[in-house]
Amino acid sequence: MGFGYQVLGFGAGGAVKTVEGVEYLIVAGGAGTTGAQAGGGGAGGYRLATTIPGESSGSNSSVEATAEFTVGAPLTIAVGAGGSGAIGGQPNTTQSNGGDSTLDTITSVGGGAGSGTVPPNDSEGLPGGSGGGSSVGRTAVGLGISGQGMNGGQGQNPTAPPFAGGGGGGASQVGSNGPPAGPGGNGLASAISGSSITRAGGGGGAARNIPSSGGSGGGGNGNSLQDSQGGPGNGLAGSANTGGGGGAGGTPAGAGGAGGSGIIILRVPNTHTAAFSPGVTSSSGTAPGFNVYSVTATSGSETVTFNEA
Repeated sequence: MGFGYQVLGFGAGGAVKTVEGVEYLIVAGGAGTTGAQAGGGGAGGYRLATTIPGESSGSNSSVEATAEFTVGAPLTIAVGAGGSGAIGGQPNTTQSNGGDSTLDTITSVGGGAGSGTVPPNDSEGLPGGSGGGSSVGRTAVGLGISGQGMNGGQGQNPTAPPFAGGGGGGASQVGSNGPPAGPGGNGLASAISGSSITRAGGGGGAARNIPSSGGSGGGGNGNSLQDSQGGPGNGLAGSANTGGGGGAGGTPAGAGGAGGSGIIILRVPNTHTAAFSPGVTSSSGTAPGFNVYSVTATSGSETVTFNEA
């Protein structure tokens, strides 16, 4: 079958055409987390369909098959927001999972929130595209989704300091267990946008006085300003448009970082173009044989339509 487009059949208005060989990277929003020796936020789900050699989809799985869409038919598109962070022990703040990112029927699931030790933010790490890390005293981790991401790390059994939380899962690596404070799992690199960029790293877990690193690919560091240095032990947010998980706070007053927003990248055969509804924030470029579109934000119910060039 030829590369670019085909006639699918005949409808009431004439021939129905499709565009074949559409490549995509769909990254969901990373999760937030909280304070008090918390687990790191999980990275957003990572789904990749490309012909670029040597690349992987989430969980280090094989890339997905390229997509085929009907020409001229608006399709749903949504970029997931990062999940919120919370202050440890504050009753009116709660960490949350990241938002899903969707292209038509293809969905990457938001990252799972990291857990804390102080109500109302105490729980196991939550499941998601990549799972959230568990806090000190919690050994059940947030589970990642096969083909999208990895599990979070376990918290330390609290028999002695440093009382450490586990790292959030990343697209290619599970979050590390505590102690010490568990680093977030690493993400995955893709050159689908034209240059190789790593995305979907998990957030770092936290322990008092011990920082940890977020996973490569936008994961936020845990306990970035240690309480022994006079700070509250806040975690850093995941980086925007990477789907990175938020870093955990180290002290009861420490704030967990929010997750990073997701992104959708489309490589469309240059026989066709993509047009977006007004609420889509996007940029465009070219690669040999392709038009390339990076969608960094959506508001409301938005669409993308593929047209003949």
